[in-house]
Amino acid sequence: MAICGSKANSAPLKAAIRARLDEVERDWRNAPGGDKYAGDEHLDKIIDWMRNHHGDQPPKGFVGEPPPGFDDAPPPEADALAGERLAEFSDDVLALESTAQYADELRYVAKWSQWMLWSNTHWHAEETLKAFDLARLVCRQISTQAPPHLAAAIASASTVAAVERLAKAHRRHATTIADWDPDFWIFNKGKN
Repeated sequence: MAICGSKANSAPLKAAIRARLDEVERDWRNAPGGDKYAGDEHLDKIIDWMRNHHGDQPPKGFVGEPPPGFDDAPPPEADALAGERLAEFSDDVLALESTAQYADELRYVAKWSQWMLWSNTHWHAEETLKAFDLARLVCRQISTQAPPHLAAAIASASTVAAVERLAKAHRRHATTIADWDPDFWIFNKGKN
C-alpha cells in the first residue's frame, strides 16, 4: 500500500499473509476457527484501517525497494553461527559465568531461601540483594561483548533475574541447612 497507494488491490497482500501462515502454521486452515484471522472479513478490516489511517503516505522510515539480496536465503552456515551465538549468550551460560566469578563468596540455602555471603572473616545472611547485583554486573559486562541486537536483552532485568535464579541451583553455590553448623557460636567457622 505504501508503494501502490491506498487504492491498491489488497488480494496480493492477503495471499502473501496466507502463504506465510502456510509456512509457519501448516494446520491453520484445518483448525477449528483457524480461518478466523486469515479470512477475507478479518483481513479486509485490517486493510481498511491501514487505508484510512495511513492514506497514501508511506510510513516513517519507509524504503521503496528492499536492498539487494534482502530476500535471498541466508547461507546454511549462518543459521549454525546464529545458534552458536545465541547459545553463547544464553541465561545458562551467563549463570555459569556468574558462578565462575562469585562461587567463593556466595552460597545459597534453598530451605531458608537465603543467600549467604562470605565477608573475608565469616559467612552471614545476605539481605541486600547482593547476589542479584553481582548477576547484574556479569550481564552488564557480557552485554558489552555481545552483538548490538542481543546487548539490551542480556542486560535486561529478566535476564539478570534468570541468571541469579539459575546460579542458586549450581552445586558450587547450593548448600543445605546441615552444611551450616547448628551451634550458633561456631556458625562462622570459615569457608566450607
